[in-house]
Amino acid sequence: MDSMECKVVLPSSVKHPIQQAFIDCSAKRIVVRAGRRGGKTVGVAIKACKAFLDKRRVLYASPTSEQVGRFWTTVCAAFQEGIDKGVIYKNDTLHILEIPGTEIRIRAKSAWNADSLRGDYADLLILDEYQLMAEDTWELVGAPMLLDNDGNAIFIYTPPSLHSRSASKAKDPQHAAKTFLSAVLKENKSISEGTEPR
Repeated sequence: MDSMECKVVLPSSVKHPIQQAFIDCSAKRIVVRAGRRGGKTVGVAIKACKAFLDKRRVLYASPTSEQVGRFWTTVCAAFQEGIDKGVIYKNDTLHILEIPGTEIRIRAKSAWNADSLRGDYADLLILDEYQLMAEDTWELVGAPMLLDNDGNAIFIYTPPSLHSRSASKAKDPQHAAKTFLSAVLKENKSISEGTEPR
């Protein structure tokens, strides 16, 4: 196919200087920790678009459909002219944008554990809402899928809100947590003997 120029429209990050900092970051592994409405998903969508323009293969995964939808809407809007001209293939069911006949692709999918992330590879792997994924997702599938391409990874997570941290139920009369004295005594004995509690 002959090359065809298409306009790419990326969202502005002028109002989000920290977002721009992680978009521009060239580290192999990036961890983005920010509160709700911090611009994390849109920021990595911009980074994914730039990687796509650099002829890279991008895999975005999140355990929540809302995040997948936000990411997908952002990348599709950025490449709308190329999609309309048929330069970029778009599959809304599988959430795939790709240059036909190449490995240049952006894919967005739901993943919450290693098994749901399997079956693909990437030059850039983005794990959004990582705190909601199973702990072994990265170790069992994420890291191995980047080996062949010496790929990069971005981990995004939202810390617990200040409200949820301060809303302890420990002194709430409607909630109760009981510890059996015998269990505490056994655990203390095991600790003093240097053995595992049973």
